[in-house]
Amino acid sequence: MLRGGREAIKLGSFDAAETLGREILALDAHNAEANVILGRALFFKKNYADAARHLTAGLKPADGPAVWVELARAQQAQQRWPQAIAAFETAYTMRAATAAEAAELGHAYNNNGDAKNAAVHFARSAALDAAHAEVWNDLGAARFKLNELDAARVNFEKALLLRTDYIEALSNLALVHEARGDSAAALAAVERITALKPDDPALIQKRGVARLSHGKLVEGWTDYRARFSNPAHKGWHVGIPKPPWDGGAPLTDKGILVWSDQGLGDQILTASLLPDVVAAARHVVFSCEPRLATLIGRSFPSVRAVSLFDVPLNRVDVSDTQVHASISELGLAFRPSFAAFAKHTGFLKADPLKVAMLKARYAALPGPEKKRGRIVGVSWRSSNVQAGDRKSVPLDQWASIFKTPGVRFVSLQYGESATSIPNLFVDPEVDAVKDVDLFAAQVAAMDAIISTSNTTVHMAGALNVPTLCLTPRVEGRPWYWFVGREVSPWYPSVRHIWQTTRGQWGDVMERAAMELPKLLRL
Repeated sequence: MLRGGREAIKLGSFDAAETLGREILALDAHNAEANVILGRALFFKKNYADAARHLTAGLKPADGPAVWVELARAQQAQQRWPQAIAAFETAYTMRAATAAEAAELGHAYNNNGDAKNAAVHFARSAALDAAHAEVWNDLGAARFKLNELDAARVNFEKALLLRTDYIEALSNLALVHEARGDSAAALAAVERITALKPDDPALIQKRGVARLSHGKLVEGWTDYRARFSNPAHKGWHVGIPKPPWDGGAPLTDKGILVWSDQGLGDQILTASLLPDVVAAARHVVFSCEPRLATLIGRSFPSVRAVSLFDVPLNRVDVSDTQVHASISELGLAFRPSFAAFAKHTGFLKADPLKVAMLKARYAALPGPEKKRGRIVGVSWRSSNVQAGDRKSVPLDQWASIFKTPGVRFVSLQYGESATSIPNLFVDPEVDAVKDVDLFAAQVAAMDAIISTSNTTVHMAGALNVPTLCLTPRVEGRPWYWFVGREVSPWYPSVRHIWQTTRGQWGDVMERAAMELPKLLRL
């Protein structure tokens, strides 16, 4: 029966091989060769979980490298990367890997979070066969993760020599140039991408984001409007029963509905343009989350705040408006250059009674040896689904900040109920997620703020609270934190402490610790 099972595998009769394997195991449950026969049959029938179980039970080095590779691929199909790596490595101690197999092992290491070994095997694959653009791109991506920026750039350029229309490699090359501080080259790479598909709205939108990031405002705002035609972009404009404003037609005789693309921070950013819109239009309606409505109403008495959830469903009356606009139209009209940004001292107004109450509460906290010590708010995490981990700074890296003398620290971290930091007060009566108006008062009660790039920074800037924003260099940096600018044009009270090395926060925190006393004039 064992011989029959082996022959069935050779002939590709996998159903027969499975039957024979099961019959043998019914008589001898620990028969190693029967487990291998059954495992191989199941592998070729794409039952990877059972294939891996039986192959693991029966495989020995004597079974040869091909079967170990099958086990590795069965594990790989289940995303069991450590087990896949172990099986691949066992196979390749018996014979050398081919170029394709070396790349496959590189992918397994990469998916297991081991960029160093991934780079080793991608490099081995490229050395065996240098004609595959995908391998050079993968090697560059692994080296980029290791911050080997010059080597990564060379790898991406090799990929593009082999495939000039390789959009993924061009995107990666743009990221490398960003990380190296070469803004012109980064933007040029994005321009090359758009040139490959000049009518693709997603790529035009991407170019718009890049142009805005690098200060090409007019071109950027114009390109950014392409998101309206991008089916992957989930904007709140869908369903609005009004035509878009083109950014140029006079608004003196019109009501305008202003809306924002993303979350609470983006809505606050868009609200920075409301003074300009109010001055230009007959009437303004602002579509925002209901939890922001009280703050908007206090800050802009002439603006009617409505629920952004209801507008696209026609559940709110917007008959007093004739057109709608988002940040791209408003930006083109009112922020065509950095000189056009308002030098405001805060455009949102927190509840003064709530501010006074919180100031008194925090002034009474135990802490600084000095009387009337300063109150500094901190926020260390972003909840952004796509980039939050790249923007967040773990609390264990804040030690130099918390050592600042004469300061009481208050947590402004939304969703946080407690910390283990002795000099960090978490106010149980403030829920930043549920009560934005009270959160605004809490932010306004601070003498200064240090925060990662999140809603706290937007709120602090809108309230004109002195703020140090811990800003990522590449991944996780929003387009509106314009590259290379220390002071935010959107929020004059916000200063950026930029990463010097992507993904590394150590020197950022040390510089923030040195800047905080200056900010507080201690």
